[in-house]
Amino acid sequence: MQTQISKTNSSASAVAIKFLSAVQQRDRETVISLFHPDVQWSQPGNNRLSGPKNSVTEVMQMGTDMATIAEQTLVLSHFDILAENDKSVVCLLHWVADTPAGKKLDVDNIDIYEVVDGQIVRSLVFTADQAQEDEFWA
Repeated sequence: MQTQISKTNSSASAVAIKFLSAVQQRDRETVISLFHPDVQWSQPGNNRLSGPKNSVTEVMQMGTDMATIAEQTLVLSHFDILAENDKSVVCLLHWVADTPAGKKLDVDNIDIYEVVDGQIVRSLVFTADQAQEDEFWA
């Protein structure tokens, strides 16, 4: 598993890199520490995981639900920091899952993270293939 990371000195980018690396390593404690307690998360689509999440607890529950639905096969295969603007950073993520039950996910996402005082306070998620995600997470 190879991670592509653009070189940058931004604190927002540094937080995003640390966060996404922790997601890849399934380091739950680090992930939680990088979220503001009242993080606002917007998950796209028309499936049981879609919609706004309004706290670290809700975001972490969504992550647990994703792992369960994906039968523990969900992997952030790689990511890249595309751009930053002050407290916001735009990231390209690639997710894959291939469950024993035959469900497959192979999709790019664009995530925008807003970082304040070293924590993610807001995330806006876009997917390159909403139909695939809706089917997978249904």
